[in-house]
Amino acid sequence: MFWQLLTGFAIGGTLSTLTALLIQFRPKGQEGMVIGLDSSVSGLANAIGPMVGASVAAGVGLQSPFIFAAGMMAIGALVAILRIEDHQPVRLY
Repeated sequence: MFWQLLTGFAIGGTLSTLTALLIQFRPKGQEGMVIGLDSSVSGLANAIGPMVGASVAAGVGLQSPFIFAAGMMAIGALVAILRIEDHQPVRLY
């Protein structure tokens, strides 16, 4: 339960920070679209993620979903670092 509590804190802080960052780089007047798209993608990830993880674990092994998730997070971090350093706003249209 302790680790689940810490995970909840980490996810809550990460998602709210990501949403604030998305709003900061939004095109003018499109705040609602950015928040709606962010919520939709988060919901879709919560629905698809467990299915993909279970499929990978069943097909390759129980350690593979963790390696896959670490790789995807590294790719996401790299993309975020490159985009933030350039100070380029995210184009959603």
